[in-house]
Order: sequence, then structure tokens, then C-alpha cells
Amino acid sequence: MESKVKKETASSRSSSSKRMKLKLVIDKKKKKVILAEAQKDLVDFLIYLLTLPLSAVVKYLQAGADEQVLGSIGKLHGSVVSMTKEGYMKAPYSVCGHILVPQLYTIASILPKLRDDVTHPSEADYVMEKVQYMVADDLSVSPLDFNSVLAALKRCDDPGDVVEKEVEFGTSEALALLNASLHSKEALTAVFLKTEPPKVNV
Repeated sequence: MESKVKKETASSRSSSSKRMKLKLVIDKKKKKVILAEAQKDLVDFLIYLLTLPLSAVVKYLQAGADEQVLGSIGKLHGSVVSMTKEGYMKAPYSVCGHILVPQLYTIASILPKLRDDVTHPSEADYVMEKVQYMVADDLSVSPLDFNSVLAALKRCDDPGDVVEKEVEFGTSEALALLNASLHSKEALTAVFLKTEPPKVNV
């Protein structure tokens, strides 16, 4: 980004898992993320979210979640878990988790930089390497170029309010981003500037 953009550094957080670095461009007055500069790993992760079965999404978000956030699908998921345990499901679905916990879909498997063991390739491999990408607050993705950045910065009322901030992106942020993507068109702001994504009315 241009040298005129002020820089901030997020306080580091200790974690046993590996974490990626992500550079955000923020309108500090509006308290809103304008864009994120992203590498292949993050873009692959965002695209992979589109391939997740609904049961996997519920599995990721159900722990400690408000029932209203998951809506009726959370209730459906819970009832199928109960019927599985009580023996009402036919084979092969009588094995608890056979359809509710697809083994293929794990956050760590699609974010190789977050894994201690990176000898196996990521299951998500969609975009070209050695390309810098831009992710908008609504998670729309495009190659990072001068024109796209300039267009994004024009949304700011005062260029002096624009700052850069480096943040860490790990498993907890991945899950939070998945959640925010279902409820908000300002997903990056919701996750990294700690705003609450709206709940779904059921």
C-alpha cells in the first residue's frame, strides 16, 4: 500500500496453533475494514467455504452458539444426533456422525499454515500462487491491483482516516469468519474490529 497510509500493529496473541498474518486497510473513523491484502491460502479458504455441506457448517458453529444464530437448522441437526444415538437411523447412517460430521471437512485441513504438520497438501487448491489478492469487507475477492485499491479507498471520506493494521488469522478467526459470512455483509469488520454480526430471526 502507499507509504502515506499509517500503520498499526495488532497485539500478538499466544496460541499453540500456527497463525497467518493478514494486512487490513481500515477506515478508523467509520471503524470499518476497507479491504484485506491476502495470499493464496486465505483465498482458497474463502472459496472452500462455498463447498461445505450444511451439516459441516452447523458442526463448526454449534459449540457454544446461541440457538437463534443457527436457526431451525440447528434444531434439525440436534434432533438427528439424538435419533442416531437412540437407534432410529438406518445403516450406514446408524454410525453417529456418518452424515453429520463429514471427516473431509476440517478447518485445519484447508488452512495448511495453521497446522503443525504441513507435509500434506491442502484439500483446497483453487487460485494461482504468486498472486496478491484483495478481499473486500463483504468477502468478494479479486486480484490486487492499483485500480481496485484506488476504487476501494475512494469510499473513504478522508484519506487521513485510512490506516493499515496487521492481524493474525488462525482457527478461531476462521470459524468467526464463517459465522460472520452467514449474517453480515461486513464480515471482516465483524471479525477483526469486534462488532457483533446480526442474528437471524427465526
